[in-house]
Amino acid sequence: MNIIELLDKQYLNKTTASPSSDIDFVYVLHQLEVEKITNSMVDTILLSQLIEAIKNYKEELQFVVNNRILFNFFSKKDLPTSSFPDNNISISDDRISLFIHTFLNQELELYLDQSVSQNNFEELNRFMPVHKYFPVNSNALLREKIYAKIDFAIETLSSANTDLSKVQFVKKISFYDFLSHFRSPELDEKLGLLLDKTLSIFAVNRQSEFAGNTIVSMYNYNPVQTELLEKIKKNRNLVYDERTTSGGPTTKYPWKMIVIGLVVLVRVVFFVIKVSSDNSRNSYDTYDNQESIDTIITEEPPKTLDPYYVNMQRKIDSFQIFLAGYNKEEIQYAKYNDTIQTGDNPFENVYKNSSLPSNGSPVFFKNKTKYDVILFENPLAFDSIKMPGRAYFIKSGSTYKLDDVPLQMKRVYNFYIGKKLASFVTKSNHIFVRRQSVMEPRFTELLPDSKAILKQDYHFDSNVVIKDNKGKIEITSD
Repeated sequence: MNIIELLDKQYLNKTTASPSSDIDFVYVLHQLEVEKITNSMVDTILLSQLIEAIKNYKEELQFVVNNRILFNFFSKKDLPTSSFPDNNISISDDRISLFIHTFLNQELELYLDQSVSQNNFEELNRFMPVHKYFPVNSNALLREKIYAKIDFAIETLSSANTDLSKVQFVKKISFYDFLSHFRSPELDEKLGLLLDKTLSIFAVNRQSEFAGNTIVSMYNYNPVQTELLEKIKKNRNLVYDERTTSGGPTTKYPWKMIVIGLVVLVRVVFFVIKVSSDNSRNSYDTYDNQESIDTIITEEPPKTLDPYYVNMQRKIDSFQIFLAGYNKEEIQYAKYNDTIQTGDNPFENVYKNSSLPSNGSPVFFKNKTKYDVILFENPLAFDSIKMPGRAYFIKSGSTYKLDDVPLQMKRVYNFYIGKKLASFVTKSNHIFVRRQSVMEPRFTELLPDSKAILKQDYHFDSNVVIKDNKGKIEITSD
């Protein structure tokens, strides 16, 4: 038990109070003093710690109780967002970090250590929006452990006939999302080595599920060095091309040969039966005069799609809800971006731009509306599943030239339209966070049909015009 659990037990559970209410510290101190006298089984050390926190760290304690992620973690609960206040008290990150270090550090470090050891990066990523409040030693512990894991993966992939089951975590998207919170030139260097080792496996076996998924997932890391991003993007596209051409990893399974073999076998059996029947008739009855054998039609079993692509499609769908499906009345802590320019990528999480050589066939996107536009370029896997590609901001009244789209891959375009781009918080369950735990930006002013426009997939081979026709957005191609 920790002081947050004790506070919850002694105060929040015994009153009508909730994490959205201010703590009645006088009442809590009275309850604790009574507990100390009447309960001989009470943990006096923990009780003393909570009393000290109330006397000397009231604001820090109130902040932790008001923060959904921190409170749920330390109280071992799962209360919804509606149970917490819309605005937390104003207090410096350093003070919260010192408070956690003083009273909650042991439990925090145990959780972090176990989660990294067990490769539980999905859960860790849910915790990362508050990692700026972690004590310095806790973040140092995380960095040390992830460096060790990457070094282990590099060492493992350097050995011939190695057991890849030990390093399956490098295939996870969540692993690279997690690493992005600790991005640094040193981490870039380590991931560059890991990429080289993975490419060596891919060069030997271009159908390797391990190598392919690792290369594609690595694109979710947000490197410091643009050269590493370019290298990751280039090789991710190679994997896309290989899978699109070959039909994906599932074509390696022998089901097609089995079906063909069964068809041949059945036809042979029918042929033998037919010949035997012919021999029992008069000798002048020939096979040519007999009714032809019916053709056996078999239906191929459906292909099993690579889970990676299915998950990325879900991620795009969730990102679109994040962008255009939020409740405007819930907007809090809006920080506007007034410096973004046409051609800039506003995002860091799902869409991570890198430049490619010009294909010689540029497409111009002309924004003739009074709104700003964000253009999404999404490659198609298996000709049907959208994958996150690149994003470009196009200011009202400006034109963007897109001239480096790989021609060998099919793709669709989506348009996000609105005004006043800003990072802000809402109560939505669809959350996308960039480094320093800042929300990805969204338009604070949307059109009534912004959500429908964003969901619509567009295909273009020539120049595009976005215009406003009597309040209705029209997107057309020359």
